Amino acid sequence: MTTPAEPNEIPAPDKRILMVGEGVTAAHVIRPLGIARDLDRTEFAPVFAADPRWRGLVENEGLPFEPLPCIEQDAFLKRLDRGAPLYTLEELQAYVQDDLRLIAKTKPDVIVGDFRISMGISAELSGIPYLALNNAHWSPNAVLPLPVPEHPLVALAGTKLAGRLIGLFMPHFLRVQARAMNRLRRWYGLAPLGGDGARAVYTCGARALYMDVPALYGNQPFAANEHWIGPVLWAPETALPDWWDALPTDRPLAWASAGSSGDSGAMDMAVSALRDAGFAVMVATAGRMRAPAGTYAAEFIPGLRAAARADLVVCNGGSGLVYQALACGKPVLGLPRNMDQYYVMEAVERQGAGWLLRSGTATAKAVAAAARTMLEDRAMRRSARELARAIAAMSPARRLEEIARETLSDGATDAAPAAAVVQPARWPAREPALAS
Repeated sequence: MTTPAEPNEIPAPDKRILMVGEGVTAAHVIRPLGIARDLDRTEFAPVFAADPRWRGLVENEGLPFEPLPCIEQDAFLKRLDRGAPLYTLEELQAYVQDDLRLIAKTKPDVIVGDFRISMGISAELSGIPYLALNNAHWSPNAVLPLPVPEHPLVALAGTKLAGRLIGLFMPHFLRVQARAMNRLRRWYGLAPLGGDGARAVYTCGARALYMDVPALYGNQPFAANEHWIGPVLWAPETALPDWWDALPTDRPLAWASAGSSGDSGAMDMAVSALRDAGFAVMVATAGRMRAPAGTYAAEFIPGLRAAARADLVVCNGGSGLVYQALACGKPVLGLPRNMDQYYVMEAVERQGAGWLLRSGTATAKAVAAAARTMLEDRAMRRSARELARAIAAMSPARRLEEIARETLSDGATDAAPAAAVVQPARWPAREPALAS
């Protein structure tokens, strides 16, 4: 029970909230961090957990930090590109043990995580509601066309045939993605997840929260435990580059970035094509892209300020960069690489707010032609502005607070009692209980 506050005294928060970012990409840390920093501190006391390499970023925002190891980014991205399982059983075993230690230490009332899929087990074992952050295209109830990502099969068979083959094998692929998770759930005495496998894993929790605007996905209705909270636009503040005030105003301006998981080679090509087509180009290299002569480059550029100033945003199609562009009413030219980015850019293209070029086959000529056409497309710019209004009407932190209150009030969790938590000293050499 909270002690009554003295007059004019800010009351102490009465809800402990553990925010978790899976550090395999920057987005999975930045998005929950953007929400955490905006929470009402009179009601919620946030603690942020992520891989130790993110400590400085979190502490710069004045939040308590707890280390929570994750696998290496390179390993994760290579598995993602191949369509292989993203985590091994052994990795998820270690994740759950780390999660349980963190939960025991921080004693949260509610846990919020961005792609920390092991928390779907750990929170349930601990009897604490878990709110799983993700994008709406991973909803088990989403009805969307299946994208064809940049996979080795595309290079061998072509996009059309590869698309047919991927469509045939997708049910198996989705089950494979969930296999290790379900084996581990059985080991802990929890029911396996149903549905198509991967989607159930990615959204497993008392609530699934989608950092999107419904208008981008055609206002699809979802289940009662799924909620739209809006995109997280915040990004770490960086200084403006020295050339900011010298940007030309006599030709169109493009802002380009491959982010932390885009195809840097395709983006390098796109930047050179835009420069040669007469665009002034700002390039956020993030240590991954080249800075061709005649462009305006810096390792990091404040995303919202760059999008607001640019006429066109060129990026990997990831939701973070796409939503920064759309929030400023700017159309997006996306060169996606993985399935997540393809889902986002196909949604953008369906709503008429951008154009998708395949990163594996895009040419300089196609990039230049698309960019010129987009500048002149009034309907596309109008669609981007309409999405900007929808984005401005949403507040992820406020919506998450509402959902956290409802969840705690309703006792809405599928969690087992805390006493059911198993803390094995070591994993058995043989795993009969983990048999598929």
